[in-house]
This record gives sequence, structure tokens and C-alpha cells, in this order.
Amino acid sequence: MKTILLLFLPLITAGLRFTRTPEDQTGVDGGVASFVCQATGDPPPNIVWNKNGKKILNERFEATEFDNGSGSILRIQPLRTTRDKGIYECHASNSAGEITASARLSVLREHQLPSGFPSIDMGPQLKVVQHSQTATMICAASGNPNPEITWFKDFLPVNTSSNNGRIKQLRSGALQIEMSEESDQGKYECVATNREGTRYSSPANLYVRVRRVPPRISIPPANSEIKPGGNINISCVAVGSPMPYVKWMLGAENLTSEDDMPIGRNVLELTDVRQSNNYTCVAMSSLGVIKAVAQIIVKDLPNAPGTPVVTERTATSVTLTWESGNPEPVSYYILQHRAKGIEPYKEINGITKPLYSMGGLSPYSHYDFRVAAVNTVGQGPSSEVVEVLTAEQAPSSPPRRVRGRMLSTRTAIIHWDEPDEPNGQVVGNRVYYTSNNTLPVNQWEKQIVRSTNFTIIHDLTPNKTYYIRVLAFTSEGDGPLSQDLQIMAKTGVPSQPSEFMGVAKSETSILLSWVAPLQGDSDNQITGYDLVYRRADDTEETKVSFEPTSSYLLKYLKPFSTYTFQLAAKSKHAVGVYTNEMSIDTPQTPRFTRTPEDQTGVEGGVASFVCQATGNPQPNIVWNKKGKKVSKHRYEIIEFDNGSGSVLRIQPLRTIIDEVIYECHASNSAGEITASARLSVLREDQLPYGFPTIDMGPQLKVVEHSRGATMVCAARGNPKPEITWFKNFLPVNTSNNNRRIKQLHSGALQIAMSEESDQGKYECVATNRDGTLYSSPANLYVRVRRVPPRISIPPANSEIKPGGNINISCVAVGSPMPYVKWMLGAENLTPEDDMPIGRNVLELTDVRQSNNYTCVAMSSLGVIKAVAQIIVKDLPNVPGTPVVTERTATSVTLTWDSGNPEPVSYYILQHRAKGSEDPYKEIDGITTTLYSVGGLSPNSHYDFRVAAVNTIGQGPSSEVLEVRTALLAPSTGQSFIKQNEMK
Repeated sequence: MKTILLLFLPLITAGLRFTRTPEDQTGVDGGVASFVCQATGDPPPNIVWNKNGKKILNERFEATEFDNGSGSILRIQPLRTTRDKGIYECHASNSAGEITASARLSVLREHQLPSGFPSIDMGPQLKVVQHSQTATMICAASGNPNPEITWFKDFLPVNTSSNNGRIKQLRSGALQIEMSEESDQGKYECVATNREGTRYSSPANLYVRVRRVPPRISIPPANSEIKPGGNINISCVAVGSPMPYVKWMLGAENLTSEDDMPIGRNVLELTDVRQSNNYTCVAMSSLGVIKAVAQIIVKDLPNAPGTPVVTERTATSVTLTWESGNPEPVSYYILQHRAKGIEPYKEINGITKPLYSMGGLSPYSHYDFRVAAVNTVGQGPSSEVVEVLTAEQAPSSPPRRVRGRMLSTRTAIIHWDEPDEPNGQVVGNRVYYTSNNTLPVNQWEKQIVRSTNFTIIHDLTPNKTYYIRVLAFTSEGDGPLSQDLQIMAKTGVPSQPSEFMGVAKSETSILLSWVAPLQGDSDNQITGYDLVYRRADDTEETKVSFEPTSSYLLKYLKPFSTYTFQLAAKSKHAVGVYTNEMSIDTPQTPRFTRTPEDQTGVEGGVASFVCQATGNPQPNIVWNKKGKKVSKHRYEIIEFDNGSGSVLRIQPLRTIIDEVIYECHASNSAGEITASARLSVLREDQLPYGFPTIDMGPQLKVVEHSRGATMVCAARGNPKPEITWFKNFLPVNTSNNNRRIKQLHSGALQIAMSEESDQGKYECVATNRDGTLYSSPANLYVRVRRVPPRISIPPANSEIKPGGNINISCVAVGSPMPYVKWMLGAENLTPEDDMPIGRNVLELTDVRQSNNYTCVAMSSLGVIKAVAQIIVKDLPNVPGTPVVTERTATSVTLTWDSGNPEPVSYYILQHRAKGSEDPYKEIDGITTTLYSVGGLSPNSHYDFRVAAVNTIGQGPSSEVLEVRTALLAPSTGQSFIKQNEMK
């Protein structure tokens, strides 16, 4: 007896291989022969049949595709001796290459048949069953050896392994169909095969009786517009019972052959279309005829729009307009833009009017803009390019590399470089300097420098330390101040190193770098550096000295620690001024907290690999497949909310192409690590006996907020599988929610006091040593009361001094909780993909200009706004020197000029006994420019001065007034005043 085997031959060409090849056959004259061929590849291969090296064209030969075109059956009927015998070739090809498999066909006349040739003793008979009833198609055959029986339906082999046992072949050879469906209806043949040959039974129809429904077009053909010479497929789907035949017509012309009309769906392929037409889809059955029309309009791509014209320009935005260039309306425009000379163009599409304002640009920068129109056919050519220079604004960064040295004990030279972000043409710089850095900067000495990047400061006090800051300004305003540069007014003493910074190179080393101070003649050269550092938890400092350089690698530090550093240059005369303290963290090498595990999945199913790592900084995780980064096709990477890891999900699984090693690669500045796992994929017919089966998976569930929810899962296998849960493709963690979410012994997931965050798509996963099986996902919905967004704590208006920093907070509530962002005019200050929920704190630094900042809270139920007014305001001016208007032995009445054009909040009167080293006593909250001070001693000298306070803070104090109280008369106890006693 000869057995037919489905051979999986190693016929492989890069990306192309056979999964089933034709086999040699011996048939009988007047009978049937079928050759089966199936291949896979990317892209899917095209299959062509040849006979003896030539393409088959005979009408007795029919090639039928199956499995979405991955396979083809060549059927020859009726067989003819001599004429049909030969070699038949299955030729599969795609862009990766081509492969060929062949088989031989022999045809015998009845009188030539060997004694053991198969004979069909009883073939299938016409059968009619009711829908959902069982149908059995009989087949009995004899031969020597005993033939094997297989089945064909509508000329395609019957697959009994992909229908959960609903269709199965009995030991007798009969085909049993349980719970019959309308799709089971068709023409059945049984085939008997042994080593002597193959014989087909006569075909018999199986009819499945269903309710009679007239034809209805369920998916009508769509109207379309295409460009001249374009190709298009028009699909028409019809339903009914019986299922209707579907054909296409153009006017009175049939485009579908009457003897080749498909059932249920017909796709009309139109190529090189040059003329508009109406195509009619006709669906027909014994119960009626119905039609639907698709209008195919041939239309050119849109013309190029006119060159864009700038109508408005700011430092960060440009408003453009353009002529449509098209007599007919277009669907929308695409604005293409790029920074000058940088490829490629970025695109903004969906613009419905020939006017657009684009924000988010850099100040004083060149951009290229062009426009393309899109209609229903596609995108047309782009317009001519317009080059735009954005407007200037104040610099957004301070001058760089501020450095200096003493030319003499009273003269210093200061150098600097232009800011990284000048935002325009720098027209000058202001250099501020003082020996008292507690004063506000607007009270420091200053110099305005134009056309050069250095200045000389004269008349310094020898041996004092001076603090120097520099800002650049454009025609639009001042930029931020540089950090303090400290310089000692003493020759031969180096100034501070500038731009002192560091970067961690490993867990135990930090590379420090700086810009050396300016050096004078050979007598004042830098001879080395002193570095002082300590760990944040330590009290003792460590000092390191080294030769002149501009960088230093500090080794043997402790991992995952914070260190502070200060650096000073030294000469042969003295050690210079130390830099301000700087903190840097040493990193922590990545360490896996969860690694991917080997898995065995089922074809068409799901596999998920979980990987988590920790480190400082937090490691970045990348997934590789066979050493290369995974592609997006069928692969999805889902990151954990806290960024600690990610899940690689593969769906649907494919045998062979998915069966590789997958690598999780975690890296940060301290190092990198890799963990890997192997994936095996089995077909349904390859699954071992103990492979997990999910008997009951989770079902759609809707619960009220704060109520409990239970997602059910029951699974079996040998050994008994372990059940885990995924939500939105991420593993459910039952250990960090105070047992609110827990997994029961049955495997079910129980959620107590449900919250809106519990809503999502849940899957249960059954795993044992034989493999892993995922349930179908089911959604859990948590009903909550819907409340539009409301700003519960609006942002406060504030006043700050120039160059000050401020945080503005905005809190909003609602259900669902709204996203909150900040805007300045039309400019978004919060990235759209990083909007916080409920609360947003806007951090403003070095504020130079008053502005209105808008807090926007938004949810699916609406949008609400609140405005915070930030006013930039100077500290108050110095009041006038106080004047005495009345004086006694124990009191003085003073008045003074405000010295401020705008009202102040109040005044502070400061006083102390003349010559005292005690600090001034203060009387604050004085709201007028007149005040009487009592409780003084007779005939005593006092110093008085006044300071004003506004919403920004306290301003400088006035000049000091010295006052002597009156004498106390000895006899009367009253005071008297001598002429000219008051100073």
C-alpha cells in the first residue's frame, strides 16, 4: 500500500520556500488528477503551473488558489493517456527569487490497470441537511494494498485540523460534518490512493438548508477618483440565502463571464483607466436581483499652488498665504518646511485654507517653506520654495566662557564669547561687577560694551573679591545673565575657572572639564589646579592637585552617589578663587529585575516577552531579533508607565519566521547588558498532549466605579498550567496595590473597589512546560460619573523682579481627570505628548518681560482656561533722606520723599544709637511718608534711614540722617532745644 505524505522539503531561496510540493501520481483514463503546491515568502509568492517546461493553457486543466493565494491546485479532468502524461512543475516566485518543484503524472487505460489499483465501491451521494445538523458523506474503497482515503470539496483538499474537530474523517473513510454551516455546502469527492495509483469518486453535492433570504448588497462598491492611466480594484459584496452570484457590468456589457460568476463577492480589476464610467454590480439568486453602481472618475492630480507669501512674522512663528493654483477645490494642502539646508522636509497636512500660521520656530533663523495640494486622486507637485528669516528676540542664553584676569591691583580685563542662542544680532553686552554680591544686580556697577567681546574695569579696590556677570542684548531686549565669575583684585592670583562641568564616565569615575582663567605674562602663569570634592553623605573633603590642563578624570568613586566639586587655579603667587559648588551623580550599571523567558506558542496565537531593568540613569531598553532591531510588522513594543521596562508582543505567530532568539538590550551611560530568550512556534497538529487549553477566558464586563469586578479564567493541561494576567498587553502586578487586585486560586483576577484606571483590555495566559496559550482579550469598563473639567486652584497673578524665577501652578479636576497644559499666546509651552493630568507647574526662569500665561484644562467633556498675569517689576527706588519735622527729649518725627513714581506697599524705618555696632532696629508697615519714633533717650544721638517695599521686595535704604534728641529741663521735666543742636 502506498501512503501519500505531505512533505516539507528544504527548498529555500532567500525569503522563499515550499511548504507543500506536488507528488507523482498514476491516474485512470477519463478520471481525475490533482497536484497540490503551497509556498511562503515575503512578499507572498506567485504560483504558476508548467507542463514539460511550458505554461499550461488547456481547457481541461484548472488551477485553483487557496489559503489567500499561498497555495494552488492543478486539476486535470478528464485524463487522457499519452496526452496528459509528463512532468508537471510548480513554479513559485517573488522579488526574493524563484523555486520550482515537479511531479510526474502517468495515465493508464482501464485494461492496463494493475490488479491492486484502487476501486471506489461506494462514493458520496447527494445529501441535504438542515442547518446545524450533522451530515456524513460516505466513501468505501478497495485495492491492494488497502488504499488511503482523502476528501476534496469544490476541488480543494478538506482540512480536518483547523475546525476544532467539527469536521473529521472516520476510520471507515467517511467524512462527518457536525453542526453543519452554509459554508459546508459544496461538491465533495473522495479520493482513494495506494502505491498502484489514484482514483476519484464521482462528485456529490451537499446542500445545507437555511432560511431563504433575497440577495442584498452588504458592502456596496465605493465611488472613486483616480488619475489618468491609474489602476483600481472595485469590490462588491452581497449576501442572501442562497448566497447570490455577483457580476460586474459596464452599461449593457457583461464584464464577468456568465459561467465564471463568483458567489458573494466580486472584485473588478481596472487597469490603465483613461475614461470616467459608471460600473454596475449585479447580485442575483433564485430569489431576485439587486444592483449597485460605482462611479469611477478619471481626474488629474492637483496643480502646484502659488509660491507662499509671508503676511506676518514673529521670532517664533510665521503666517503664510498662497494662491490655490487649481480651478477646482482641493481636499487640503500640505505645508512642507525645514530649517534652511537641512533635509528632509517636515510636513503639516490637513490644511483646508490657503492660510496657515506655524509656531515653534527658532528666533532669527532661516526656514524654507513650500506647499502642495491634495485632491481625491493624490498629492500634486510642490510650489516654489520661499525662504523666511524669523524675527529677532532677546537672547535666551547668557554669554559663554566668561573669564578674566587682573592687569594690575586695580584693573581687570574680562573676556566672553557670544551666547549659544543669541536669537538675533547682538548689538551689545552689559558687564556688571561688584564686591558685595548680596546687592541686587541692578545696584552693581556696570559697563556697556559694543562691537567687542572684552572690557577693562578700572578703579577696583585691591585685595577684594569681585563678582562679575555679563549679559548680551539685541534690539529686542536683554538676555539672561551669566553665572558669577569671581576674581580677586590682586595681581598674580588666577580668577575662577569658567564653565566648570562634569559627566559620569562609569560607575566609579567622573570626567571634569573647564575653561582656564585668562593668563598674563610669564610671571603670572597658571601652575596647576586644586580640586576639592566630597560625597554628599561625608563631612570630610578630599583635595587633589594636578598640573595645568582643561579636564581631569577623577577615579575610584563610589557608585550611585552624589559628589560635590569645587575647582581653583593656582599660580606661583597664590591659589585663586574657587568655583561655585557643583554636584554630579555617579551612575549605576544596568541590572535586570525581570528577564525574558523561553516560550512555545501556537501558530496564529500570541507571544509576549517581558524585560525590566534598573540603573541610574534609568536604562533604555531595545529589542533585537537575531541581532537586529525588531521591525514594526506584527511586533509591538509596549513600555511600562514608569519606564522600567517593556513588553515585546508578537501577534499573530508564524512558524519558522518567528522561531528565533529575541534579545532585550538595556543600556545607560554606565554600561549595557543583554538577556535573551528563544521562541518556538507549533502548528495545531504539532501540539503535544499536555499543551495548555483555555476552557473559559475572560468576558466583556461593565462595573460601576468602586464596585468589585472578577475576570474569569479556567485552563487545563498536563502538568496543570500556571495562569497569569495581562492588561493592555502589560503584565498585571498584584503585589503593589494593597491587595486591591489579587489572583484567586481558580486563576480568576479579582479587582476590589474598581477605579477608572482599572479599565482596559484583559487577557489570561496559561503556561506549562509544553507551551503558552493566550485567551482572547476582553474589555473591562468602569462606569464613572462624567464631570466636565474645572480649574479648582487657578494660577495666581504675580510680580517679580527682572531676571527672577517663578513657578506657576494650575490644578484642575473633572471625571475623567483633565489634561493640563500651559500656553503663551498661541504657543504651546507643554509638549502635546507629555501633558500631565490634573496639575501642571510652569517653571519660568530669568524672566525679563511681562506676559499673560494661559492654563488650559481639557478632557473629552470640554476645555476650560485660566490666565495668570506675570508682571516684571523692579525693586523700589531709594526714598529721599529723612527730614526732622519735630523733636522732643524722647521722640522724633520724620518725613521723607517717596522717591518712587508708583505707589509702594509700605516703608521700613531703620534706626540705632549713634556709634552702636548693633544692627539697625526696624519699624515696618509704615504706609505714609511721615512717622514719629518714641521711647528715645534724652540728649542722645541716633541714626535714621528709610527703605521702601513693594510687591517684589525691599529696595535699598536712603542716606543716613543723624538726629540728637532734646535736653530734658531739670526743674519742669520738659525738654528744651538749643539753637543749632539739630544736625
